Amino acid sequence: MLTVRDVQAPVLQALVDAAEAAGARAFLADTVLSPRPTLWICGTPAQRRTILADLNARDVRLFGLKGHHRRHLDPRGASAASAVAYRKHVHDGVVIHGAGSGVEVEFCAHDPTTGLWRAARAGVESVAHDGYLRGLEETAFLGRRLPELGNARALRAEAAVPRRIDVVYTWVDGSDPAWRARKAEAEGGTTTALSGDATLSTRFESQDELILSLRSTVRYLVGLGSIFVVTDRQVPALPDDLRARVRIVDHAEIFPDPADLPTFNSHAIEAHLHRVPGLGEHYLYLNDDFLFGCAMGPSDFFDEMGRTKQFRSTAASLPHEAASAEGIASSLAGLNNRRLLRDRFGRFAFRKFKHAAYGIARSVMERMERDLPEAWAATQGNRFRSPGDHSIAGALYLHYAEIVGAAVPGDLRYGYYDTAHAPLREATAALLRDDWERPQMFCVNDSEPTHGSDMVKRELLALVRRVLPAEDGSVEPLPRPQSHVRRRYVVAGRKKLDL
Repeated sequence: MLTVRDVQAPVLQALVDAAEAAGARAFLADTVLSPRPTLWICGTPAQRRTILADLNARDVRLFGLKGHHRRHLDPRGASAASAVAYRKHVHDGVVIHGAGSGVEVEFCAHDPTTGLWRAARAGVESVAHDGYLRGLEETAFLGRRLPELGNARALRAEAAVPRRIDVVYTWVDGSDPAWRARKAEAEGGTTTALSGDATLSTRFESQDELILSLRSTVRYLVGLGSIFVVTDRQVPALPDDLRARVRIVDHAEIFPDPADLPTFNSHAIEAHLHRVPGLGEHYLYLNDDFLFGCAMGPSDFFDEMGRTKQFRSTAASLPHEAASAEGIASSLAGLNNRRLLRDRFGRFAFRKFKHAAYGIARSVMERMERDLPEAWAATQGNRFRSPGDHSIAGALYLHYAEIVGAAVPGDLRYGYYDTAHAPLREATAALLRDDWERPQMFCVNDSEPTHGSDMVKRELLALVRRVLPAEDGSVEPLPRPQSHVRRRYVVAGRKKLDL
């Protein structure tokens, strides 16, 4: 499967080769703060034009960058300019890897008065003296040894943002007869109150969402470590390429008290994910209906100090109190979280968060378990989602981590598609955009069964399979049509550029 690094490596090679052939110099400027590495290229305006012509011949596309927005990159320009270099890989008309999986470039400009090279934007560094650049140490990255800016080297060595992050999934196959028998027996013996959606069939259905999500993780998550799938005596039927990447973890391996099993309560299962054997300090918790839509990396989920990034929802905040004990489990758990945090810390935690991957530091989760044991006590013994539950690995963790200084606000391009509602054409069309613009993560959620929800889900998953193809044989490089190139810029009277 083509990963982000697989498609970045030849683009980086082409950039460095083109710079060297033109007599310019290339420096590694960042490999930490983005899933896209950043290169500095220092050369004269004439050398820049030669580099751009060379890249065009190598079928490497470029566009200028201002903030996150594309802009025209003038090949005749002499001032400092930011750009993204990339190749397009497509499947069924959808860009699988494009600029989102590209390499960011700073074409630096030289000031002869001061002897300084200046980049267009302030990143890890923005100004450097020529003597300093000559003395940089080299580092290996994507098959090349390159001089690395000092701040970039220090950040890579010292920052707490992880180089690799593990991923933990929770998964269930509600069609498994043995599992259904265990569930029926537990339902018959339960004496505790249940939330209104505790036993809905949609909560336990599986229609290959796990396979699609795993493909999205392997394809798009830079710095991927181990993948764990937590289940109840089940093994998902995975293709060979995914099976080799996944370790199956049974509930019995993470629940301290066997008397709490079997459980059908996602809140109780989430409360013990930090006990997965071999789990790293920094990990992502995903449901099987969370999917990556383009390149992401550890820095999208943790800052340079290792703090979790919160993705706050724009949805309405939690109500002041529950309408009834039979309400939606997530809202009931959120209210319980709020009461606990207000009682213990005097903090009013009303926010909701996007239904996306949660970045978790294992040590912070362990600290929260010591500080708030009552949350575990109220949740872990409930076999189904109940009015007394806390959403421990979700909202409770995100609020608690913020209170103790281990979380900060983050940003995420996001899509949410609920099968209970026929999706708007404009909303689902976002998945078919170029990977520079489509959601970084999205969720295909089953909130409740409705007339037509099965059809909506089939249509949504068919769309997702276009974005997340099963086989790389159908993902092809997309060369530029030469007729289009001829309508563009002329460089040095010889080369045509498609930027």
